[in-house]
Amino acid sequence: MNYMAKRQGTCSSWKGDSGSPWFKLLRHEILALHGGSSVNGAQFYPVCVQLTVTGGGSLNPSGLSFPGTYKQNDPGILFNVYQGDAVHLKYVPPGGPIASGLQF
Repeated sequence: MNYMAKRQGTCSSWKGDSGSPWFKLLRHEILALHGGSSVNGAQFYPVCVQLTVTGGGSLNPSGLSFPGTYKQNDPGILFNVYQGDAVHLKYVPPGGPIASGLQF
């Protein structure tokens, strides 16, 4: 995540308890796998979302580096969507793990 603050100070100094909102830019990607059975066939559609965060908390997940997070032969990218349900149940999306402590 990239951090943007509407206040003075550095991004690392904010503790979430100052009462002022914090703005984060979250990068999310849609991955189209209809061509994913061949190398370079998967199509990435990056999307950025601006979030306004208020309140307290201490969760600080580590980020991922782009480029470099994905490789063209990763199992979640080089994937044949036409193999049937048994294979779909074993699909693992590319990227890092879901941060511990998140609630859905």
